[in-house]
Amino acid sequence: MIGWSVSHQEFTIEDHYYFSILKNTIKYKLLNSIKEAWDCNVIVFNYPEKPFSKDEIDDIISLVKMGKKVIALGYYMNEDNVASILNELSLPFGLKMLPSAVIDNINSLQNDPYLVITGKVKKFNEGVKRLLMPCVAPIEIIGGEGEPIILSEDSSSPPYQILGAYSRYGKGEFILIGTCVFWDNFSINQFDNMQFSLNLLKFP
Repeated sequence: MIGWSVSHQEFTIEDHYYFSILKNTIKYKLLNSIKEAWDCNVIVFNYPEKPFSKDEIDDIISLVKMGKKVIALGYYMNEDNVASILNELSLPFGLKMLPSAVIDNINSLQNDPYLVITGKVKKFNEGVKRLLMPCVAPIEIIGGEGEPIILSEDSSSPPYQILGAYSRYGKGEFILIGTCVFWDNFSINQFDNMQFSLNLLKFP
């Protein structure tokens, strides 16, 4: 079961305008608290705007340690302080979202450098050749067992930035991705974004 958190003012998957395509493709339940996540195998925090308490962070660490997949997604330039909020979750796993943006003047959609396109997908990449990663923040691996999931092309500025990363912890894994809109209704049917989304949400 996929648990989609709405406990921290996240973008809900039930917003028809933004997420109806993904909503109609997967089975999920909404999580109104972290305590409701224990019967889920995959837990999604899609752009949380409300900070997590120490007890909630401890619970999330325990969920991953026990074998759950936790996916946390942000946005560029620390909009709404979301990168800072997510870093409270990600730092124990050795991952950090930077308060900046990756742009690409060559590999981009509609000549918009913020609509970054990349073929450097290192994990969850079965059937995936290219992704659209709009308004994406870079990720830094600072310790633990962190590894890149997605890298920008060498044409990006800065080049070869990590756009998504994961960290093994206990029996599970924590995933941090620099944009929360690669699977919204604008992006999900671009290139292989749908397949990547399904691969990402699959358990195990």
